[in-house]
Amino acid sequence: MESQNIPSGLKKPSIAIACGGSGGHLFPGVAIAEEFSDFGIPVELFITSKKVDEAGVSTLKDIKVHKLPGQPFSLRSLPGFLYSFLASYLECSRLLAITRPKAMIATGSFACLGPVLAARKVGAKIYLHEANSIPGRAVRMLASKVDRIYHFFPRIEKRLPEASCLRLGMPVRRQFEPFDSMACRLQLGLNSDGPTLLVMGGSQGARPINRFLVQNILGLQAAIPNLQIIHITGPFDLADSLALQKRKDVHLKIISRPFLTEMEFAYGASNVALCRSGASTIAELAAMRVPSILVPYPQSADGHQALNAKLVADSGAALLCPQHELQLDRIVPQLKKLFFDQSVRSAMIDQLAHWHFPDSAARVAEDILSHLGIHGKRQTPEFVFTRKKASES
Repeated sequence: MESQNIPSGLKKPSIAIACGGSGGHLFPGVAIAEEFSDFGIPVELFITSKKVDEAGVSTLKDIKVHKLPGQPFSLRSLPGFLYSFLASYLECSRLLAITRPKAMIATGSFACLGPVLAARKVGAKIYLHEANSIPGRAVRMLASKVDRIYHFFPRIEKRLPEASCLRLGMPVRRQFEPFDSMACRLQLGLNSDGPTLLVMGGSQGARPINRFLVQNILGLQAAIPNLQIIHITGPFDLADSLALQKRKDVHLKIISRPFLTEMEFAYGASNVALCRSGASTIAELAAMRVPSILVPYPQSADGHQALNAKLVADSGAALLCPQHELQLDRIVPQLKKLFFDQSVRSAMIDQLAHWHFPDSAARVAEDILSHLGIHGKRQTPEFVFTRKKASES
């Protein structure tokens, strides 16, 4: 292959990423953006104005962030969705006409439609990432019109026969790797030892899981007396969790947060998680090797969380508890097994490794760059682009 340097006076090609709407859609986009930045390629993120998006990008450096209106699709709120879609499309069209990115990557949320259509208008290649076991509406709608779809769960290609699919796993942020549990606990203000349970929903929290904890705290305390709990409540149930810490009959150490940007410390401190089964959560549990009890959200689109959880549980990488069975007499035996049965813990940790793709974000970025015919060295002061000869494109 013959390399040709782009003259220094020419603008470097850039990449746009639409990844807002929820933590599960945001964080894979952030992970991919960081990989492109390592190649010295300008990146711009398109997110929504939701608080979870704003918190998730608050620590980013050298990456442009654009906030767009965004509202989930539903027949009940169709006018609001159409208005936010049109406003998003027009704003993206204005911005992308200036930056003219070589590619748009979208992580499949309702917020990606406007950016993707605007990117097509300026001639950008389009790539999607489907995180869940059942493709979402936006991905199904766009599947035949994009250049490639990357995915996490196996056999997605059977649901998207018209698309070019490639399984490269679920991108997670770089900080998600096993940490020293004692250091993580001390960082969060927990005791350095003792069984530690992480309770959380998705980025918005999960009210049934939060209520289970609050209503059954004394039962959990009696069953596992030295238990300590990290409770990520979401924005609505923080007060109830904080109230547990003031009760004289509750003697457990409890750390309550509505949202935690440094989730790696929460995973690193925990022996077990009780949580939803969104794809990002599963990927982060796998990266951090945290055994879990998965409680799928029953109203997830097309039941994808139930299938996510089933596939992971069937592989031996988690336990599954349907939400209607979220009761103390079911959860306590499962918690004791995951906390104290070393053979069960070890087997589950071994299976979690099969759900972790440590280089997922890098492989997505490299595949896109290869497809675009752009090559360069990672983490160098002076980035040099090369292009394939036309005959090799």
